[in-house]
Amino acid sequence: MVGGATAIIVVAKECESWGDETQEKLHEALLEVGDKSLVEEATIYGDWATEQFTGQTDVLRRLAPLVASMLDQRQCEKLMDIVERVVPLSFDNKSARQGALTVLRQKLGLLVD
Repeated sequence: MVGGATAIIVVAKECESWGDETQEKLHEALLEVGDKSLVEEATIYGDWATEQFTGQTDVLRRLAPLVASMLDQRQCEKLMDIVERVVPLSFDNKSARQGALTVLRQKLGLLVD
């Protein structure tokens, strides 16, 4: 849960869309797979962890293989589904979002579109 939440937060920050609305969407999406206390802990830790690095893409490159080692393919696909629902697509972040999603997908060992 923590690794997945952190990866989602990395993508949101890379796209400059991490804020109250995105955080609420993340909470709702993670409640589908975990209980409230675990979701809160994962979100708080994930936000803190991403602040420890200057480049969010670097965090994603280091974190995603670890997350992938703990998830099966179905769970990796679920993680990508959650990322795509949580991180909004806008004209301003289209390129950053696509780049971050591609890196995450590759590092999770999933096919890249």
